[in-house]
Amino acid sequence: MKFRHPVLAHALAALVVAAAGLSGGVLLAFVSAPIAALLAAQSVMGSGDSVIVPRYSVGLGLVSLGFAVLLFLASHLGAALLVVLAAAVVMATAIDASLRMEPPSGPESEVDGFDLRLGLGVVADEALRCAIELRQRMQPGPEFTQMAGEVRIAADRNHEEGWIARPERAHPIPPPLEKPVLRRTRIAGVGDAELLCFPSEFVAQDPEFDFDAMAGPSNRVARATLFRDSRRPRPTVIFLHDFGFGRPAIDAQIADVAGLRSAGFDVALLTLPLHGARSSGWTSENGFLGGSVLATNAAVAQSVWDGRCLAGWLGARGVASLAFFGIGLGGYVTALVASLHEGLAAAIIVGTPAALDSCFWRQMPPHRIAQLQNSGLTAHVLDHAWARHAPLRVRPRVAHEGRLVVGNTADRIVPPSEIERLWQHWGQPASLWDAGTHCLWRDPQAIRNRIVSHLKDHLFDTH
Repeated sequence: MKFRHPVLAHALAALVVAAAGLSGGVLLAFVSAPIAALLAAQSVMGSGDSVIVPRYSVGLGLVSLGFAVLLFLASHLGAALLVVLAAAVVMATAIDASLRMEPPSGPESEVDGFDLRLGLGVVADEALRCAIELRQRMQPGPEFTQMAGEVRIAADRNHEEGWIARPERAHPIPPPLEKPVLRRTRIAGVGDAELLCFPSEFVAQDPEFDFDAMAGPSNRVARATLFRDSRRPRPTVIFLHDFGFGRPAIDAQIADVAGLRSAGFDVALLTLPLHGARSSGWTSENGFLGGSVLATNAAVAQSVWDGRCLAGWLGARGVASLAFFGIGLGGYVTALVASLHEGLAAAIIVGTPAALDSCFWRQMPPHRIAQLQNSGLTAHVLDHAWARHAPLRVRPRVAHEGRLVVGNTADRIVPPSEIERLWQHWGQPASLWDAGTHCLWRDPQAIRNRIVSHLKDHLFDTH
């Protein structure tokens, strides 16, 4: 199903929303006015497909659905139905535009006819992109000259310390954990677990930026939720969540803790720095990728530090075989740990960027990209500033057969080309491509089955 007239679709949707608002009285008219204006703006900014920014259209479609709910609650059922239809058309144009701007690529990328699940996945990805940009626009803009200066500081330090050629030297081996706190807890939807807390003794390497002050005291306590067999240590999977997550009840569902446990594995859910209970703000991930390059350097390095601390603690308690399994940002950290930590039996990365700087530019609003470039911040300098945690600059220590790369051919957040780069760097190991998006896999059961099969092949063999 193709929507070749997005301008007309948005103009009609604007009229429908405005008319529905007027029919509902002053209050609903007041609510509908900005929605209709934004829809109209999408239709008059130019002509042709180029005016449609998929993430904006998805955002407007979702807001229109919210307005339809208000109409329904006010007993304007006919108007509510018309607004729902208008929102559906707007989002359908966004799906079509998104898939034409960035067609699915990689194996299993062919789509025959209209695919509802793929469409929903595109909506989810574009809605996430819209939310990220909206949050950036609502926050005070960074001082771009200062930000460019931070980038140069980090790039110069990486050159001076030799971390561009040898990034592993920027990640010292953490000491064994002393006096961690372990207590029983219960995770909704999963069951009994243990909460492991230990001081994160990581020290940021850029003194120009006070990472501890920005992160807050809650970030100094590393947290991992453990699902272990009470009788004996079993092969263990350490799961690292994606950007913005870090709540054990949600992470347990994404990691399929129940499936992993029934397959014979213990599972540890590590909360990344500045996420979940370690966040100092009202959202998980507050500050991890918030604009300060030095903060991102510290947050990634601390993620690696805490992950290696947890792996060492588990090994000291009799776990004979360990694997890291990460999604998105967690996959990025997994790729680093797999290149630094000795003795891992397997490493699995899903929807993982090969470089953070490419994702940085991709998610940045256009007006801020121009401001950054005008201040002297270029892609080359940013690449050097983040070189100390670039997976493409280090070689994995996990055996080739223990590596598994999973990608999504229609991913709007981490393009398939990024996953392909990391797969090539890892020596083209075992891989699986799903015809879905970052937020909604096409065949989640197939992915979970492949992950479990890979873990069984490489963790049980070494046990």
